[in-house]
Order: sequence, then C-alpha cells, then structure tokens
Amino acid sequence: MRRRLWWQICILDSRSAEDHGSDPSIFEHTFDTQMPLSINDADLKLDAKEAPQPRVGVSDMTFCLIHYEICALSRRLNYIPPGVGPCRMMPTTLPLEEKEKLIKECVARLETKYLQYCEDAGPLYWVAATVARLIFAKMSLIIYHPLIQPGALETLSADVKDRLFMASIEIIEYSRILETEASTKHWGWLFRTYTPW
Repeated sequence: MRRRLWWQICILDSRSAEDHGSDPSIFEHTFDTQMPLSINDADLKLDAKEAPQPRVGVSDMTFCLIHYEICALSRRLNYIPPGVGPCRMMPTTLPLEEKEKLIKECVARLETKYLQYCEDAGPLYWVAATVARLIFAKMSLIIYHPLIQPGALETLSADVKDRLFMASIEIIEYSRILETEASTKHWGWLFRTYTPW
C-alpha cells in the first residue's frame, strides 16, 4: 500500500509540474521505491506470511501500473535532476537516440506485461491501453520539441519528420476516441484532465 501511495504521489507531482511548466519536486535519484505488485486488492491479506504473487494478465492494479511506468519514463526523459541523490543515478542528459531507445523499450515492456491483455478485458483496461498509446505518441513528440532540442528541426531526416507527423495524428485520434467511446463516457472527467499541450 505504501508503494501504491508513493507512485500516485509521483504521478501527481509530474502532472502538476507539466501543468505549471516547472520541474517536479520529486526526482528519480532521490528514492528507490519499487513498483507495486500487479495484484488484486483481494490478494492483500492482513494475516499473510508471504507477499502475494504478481498476476499475469490484468489485475486491479493494471491501470495504475501502466501510469506509474509511464511516469517513471517521463521523468527520465524530461527532467534533469539538480545535484546528486542517495539512490540510483541517471546521466544528467541523454542523447536523442538514447531517449528514443528508452521509449521503445518501455513500449515493448508494457505491451508484453499489460497491454496485450487489455484489449478484451473490459472498458477500463481498454482505456488503460489507449491512454498508454496516446502518451507514448506524445513522448515521441516531446523529445523532438524545439525548446528541448534547439536547432534540431532543421537537421531532422524525412523519416523522423514522417514519424512525428504520424505521432501527432495518433494523439488527435486517441484523444478523440477516448472522448467519444460510448462504453467509457463515464470516465470522461478523467480524460478532460489531460490537456493535449
């Protein structure tokens, strides 16, 4: 439960930073909290002697775990931590190729662990998969943003420009699908909190 709470605080910190155009208050090198297990709430027993085993496929935590993993990736891609911290360290800056590699690895990991099971598991899991794909498309744009990579637009290859154009279209399409899908309309309040900057 502490892990669940911690990672939710990290998400709120990242979202607040994005909305205010500032760096987050919590940096990855200042903590070493692992991700929560992919389990159902019913798997948590007060009298248990051992931790429950993570579930394969979807669980009550799937939606949250997808967001936590994306949050962790976003922090690695977007924020340069000041100074050094007591926990694991990332380089202060990452080259563009390394950022692309991190995104591809995270997409592959989430597809294997969660997204492949979400499509037919019900509306909430479909939403989780769609939001994940929307955010990955957004991250592809963010790493090429001219304010982050000054002068990069003039040097982009036609292939990269095409990929960025496709990512832009995907963002619009996924956002529209989330807003119009009848089976998920009651979660519309959540989708409207994600400003498509």
